Amino acid sequence: MLLQEIDVGSKATILVRIGSQTLAFDTVVQEPAEEGVLTEPIYRNDKLIGFKTKGLIITVQICNLSDEKVYEFNNVEILNVRTKDGEIHHKMICKYPGKQINRRTAVRVWLGIEGVARGGVNRTAYNVIVKDISVSGISFILHKDMGIEPGEMAHITFNDVDARTKFSLSAIIVRTAEMEDGRVLYGCRLNQESPAISKYVTDKQREKLKASRTVGTTVPLEKKE
Repeated sequence: MLLQEIDVGSKATILVRIGSQTLAFDTVVQEPAEEGVLTEPIYRNDKLIGFKTKGLIITVQICNLSDEKVYEFNNVEILNVRTKDGEIHHKMICKYPGKQINRRTAVRVWLGIEGVARGGVNRTAYNVIVKDISVSGISFILHKDMGIEPGEMAHITFNDVDARTKFSLSAIIVRTAEMEDGRVLYGCRLNQESPAISKYVTDKQREKLKASRTVGTTVPLEKKE
């Protein structure tokens, strides 16, 4: 699918990579344009975000409204434009078709392990519960809002004593949700996939599968001779 064929109203996530860091920004497609689309403008601290900094590598993932399929477009150029009606938009341009992807293929395993999360640069460290993890994402629960917005970075560390494994991970906050008990859930996208995390997730899956197989089994009685 070409970018200009995406349905109006589709939700888009802009992934901006510069060096080893990746930032995520969410917006909505408003209308088709030449070799691309116009989207809602994104502001931070009342300032319009620009995407023309030298060295940026931009990927856009869009959930198409009509079929709910997710398409990924690489090497996207994003301009800030003002249309004839005076409205400001981001104009996304991509000359090549997007490929269909499945963002839900990464299996998550439940952890419930204590950890520490720190938001942004030189921010306070909070004790959290690491809820679950996959090769591409991680979520944690905090007793209060730590003041981090979607698109900002977080640093999470936790130690799985049973697995003799310690992780120190950087991730991008992609969503927050207040739970029924007042605690806040933070869903994150990991900056990059790691063989160590992949192995850890696989090992955890095996542990849970093994445990599920033993539940409800009976021990055979010894035969009397």
